[in-house]
Amino acid sequence: MRKYLDVNDTISEIRLLRRHPGSNYFIIVLVEGDDDIKLFRKLINGSLVRIEQPSGGCGSLEIVLNEIGQETDKIIGIRDADFLNLLDGHNSRNDLFYTDYHDMEMTMINNDPTFYAITCEHCSESYDHYKTLRHSVLMALQFLSGIRLINHIDDIGLYLRSFPIGDHLNPSTLEFDKNGCVEKVHMRSKNKKREITVAEVDEICANNYDLYDFTCGHDFKKALAIHMKKLSGTQIGVDSIGCSLRTAFSLNEFKKTTLFCDLNMWENNSNNKLFQTADHL
Repeated sequence: MRKYLDVNDTISEIRLLRRHPGSNYFIIVLVEGDDDIKLFRKLINGSLVRIEQPSGGCGSLEIVLNEIGQETDKIIGIRDADFLNLLDGHNSRNDLFYTDYHDMEMTMINNDPTFYAITCEHCSESYDHYKTLRHSVLMALQFLSGIRLINHIDDIGLYLRSFPIGDHLNPSTLEFDKNGCVEKVHMRSKNKKREITVAEVDEICANNYDLYDFTCGHDFKKALAIHMKKLSGTQIGVDSIGCSLRTAFSLNEFKKTTLFCDLNMWENNSNNKLFQTADHL
């Protein structure tokens, strides 16, 4: 049903909610996706918190925040940083918060206890070199991440949604087929403004960006699932990896993030309660 709704439907729903007796005490936290709802319902556990995903696709979160934010201070938004950490493009508003890295998936993947738990869950043997595995996957995806950044900066209309990483990633060695990837990107992008070259992508990758800011979490989950399936010989899906990440990422690990610190500061300054008492953290 959500695909038939737009941002105005979300605004109307929130206004209707706020008209209900006692609802003015609710704190509304806007997030971008279904997986974010599942995760933040666990992490932001105040009894009066409502986690909501605006309808309307990309950009709808800020629209709802702008509109409802004029009527109440009990609404905030959490969005993916995407490439903003690399491009210094954060909005300075005090009711919008960003993930530490590219998205919440990469924030969780960066967390050692969480990623170690994933390898224990999905590998047939104990994965003592989990940090090496994580770095290898990040490096394997560097070329695709470079294409995404070029597309973001230059707005050239490359179609990268649901990109078939498995067509270009060797599941055993994690070697990535750059030429085949570029050809596939061009073939899929019917409305592109221009083509890209392998050399152009290699050049932007040579900037040595922080790989957790550079890499899209969904790409990482895909690549990891492909590699782990090869290692274990069992079916491992992207959704399974995502579910394991959310399960393994505890409240105590969330407390180590910049996002938690920012939310906690907003909570203290606004006298709104996002989290349970310290005893429950």
